[in-house]
Amino acid sequence: MKSWPRVTALFEQCVDLPADGQAACLAESGEAPEVIAEVSRLLEHDRASGTFLESMPAEVRELHAPPEACFKPGAILAERYEVLRLLGRGGMGEVYAVYDRQAETTVALKAMPRQRHADLARELRLGRQVTHPHVCRLFDLGFHSGTAFLTPFLTMEYLEGETLAAHLRRVGRLTVAEASPLVEQLVAGLTAIHQAGLVHRDLSPANIMLLPGRAVIMDFGLALAAGVAPSAAIGTLAYMAPEQLAAKPVTPQTDLYSLGAIMREMLADRLPALWTLAIEATLSPEPLARPATARQLLELVQTASQPMKRLPRHSFCPHRRPAPQLRPAARSATRR
Repeated sequence: MKSWPRVTALFEQCVDLPADGQAACLAESGEAPEVIAEVSRLLEHDRASGTFLESMPAEVRELHAPPEACFKPGAILAERYEVLRLLGRGGMGEVYAVYDRQAETTVALKAMPRQRHADLARELRLGRQVTHPHVCRLFDLGFHSGTAFLTPFLTMEYLEGETLAAHLRRVGRLTVAEASPLVEQLVAGLTAIHQAGLVHRDLSPANIMLLPGRAVIMDFGLALAAGVAPSAAIGTLAYMAPEQLAAKPVTPQTDLYSLGAIMREMLADRLPALWTLAIEATLSPEPLARPATARQLLELVQTASQPMKRLPRHSFCPHRRPAPQLRPAARSATRR
């Protein structure tokens, strides 16, 4: 359906309303009859799924919630995306490589249970505020109704590489020369995120993808506006700042703490003394004692390692040594 973006937008407007409110929303939308008919079908499907799930005990409900059933290669989602393969599965959903028939390109698609559609919508809204080469691009939100459950999904830039976590498991610690350009690119990505008024909240090696010549920060699932206190302490424990663990308001310094923990993990016993001082400042339990910005952290590191300013420009291939010899970070950060 060529009008699928309008279907998705109207569904989002109506789905959380009571039944009579949904009818009024559809009647007042001014949309074409075929769009209203498709949204009505999706809303009916959603109500049926919700009633079925709500009648179950909570522990059984979790077992039956999608996306436990993996979409098979060749499946067509929302009449647009052809599933190529499963990329990964976590506690909240699945990520696939899919072929976008309209855009004629491969994208990544994150599918989650119906109950999480608001989380995906929020992730898209926040993530699209940032456009930068070192931050994964988010594209669109949609719904697939070809299963027993209505499955919301989010499409994003397809990144074919190796996560920093996998790279460190495969090759071990990095040298300062290898880590320096990686830190520079992560600082550039974080700067773009923070300039958009956001805090990533889940910066970890598993959410950093290494491509030839490029490191990319992924996953806006936990992002918040700076200064907001989360409802719970959520994140990757080893990289969470003290204020995040205490569910206190998060700031850019919260992400800098995570970056400091990553830097320490990448280098470990290879840390020069001045790098150690820079990382210790970043890992201070007090947010105000950390660098004020990501670029200030970079300046500390550059002072500790002057050769960083004259790094080689060779592309990085994550499937062989040497480890990251990345290009200098892109300097521009724009917002949509």
